[in-house]
Amino acid sequence: MSFNTEKEKAIVRALIQRSKEGKTITYKELSQLDGVNTHWRGFGKPLEVIGKTCKKKEVNMPLLPSLVVRVDTHLPGEGFYLAFAKDKNLVDKQTKKVFVKKNQKRVFNYKEWDEALKRYLDYLANNEEGKK
Repeated sequence: MSFNTEKEKAIVRALIQRSKEGKTITYKELSQLDGVNTHWRGFGKPLEVIGKTCKKKEVNMPLLPSLVVRVDTHLPGEGFYLAFAKDKNLVDKQTKKVFVKKNQKRVFNYKEWDEALKRYLDYLANNEEGKK
C-alpha cells in the first residue's frame, strides 16, 4: 500500500466514525472505503503509523487501530500486538482478546472525537511542514 497523508486522513476519519457507531471494521471493509481503495493485506504499516500518532502527546487519543479486525477472528492482525502491546509475547487468543477489548472500550467510550480529529489533522499539517 502506498501510504500518504490523504489515505491516512481517510482511514482516521473512517475509524472515528466507526467508534461513534460503537462498531469495529474489518480490514476488507476498510480497504474498500472511498479515499482508501487498497488491498486489505497492506494495512500493517499505515495502522502502526496511525496508532503511534494517536499516542503522541500532541494528539492524545485512544488507539484507533484496535477497531480494525480480521473477519475470521474478530481480532486485529499480529502486527497490532507487536506495535502496541507492552508485552510482545501475547501468544494465546484469550490474552490478545483482553488486550484488544480493553483498547476498544477506550475508543468506544471516548466522546471528544471532533476535537481529537482536529488535533490529529493539526499534527499531520505541522509534521508535513517540517518535512519541506
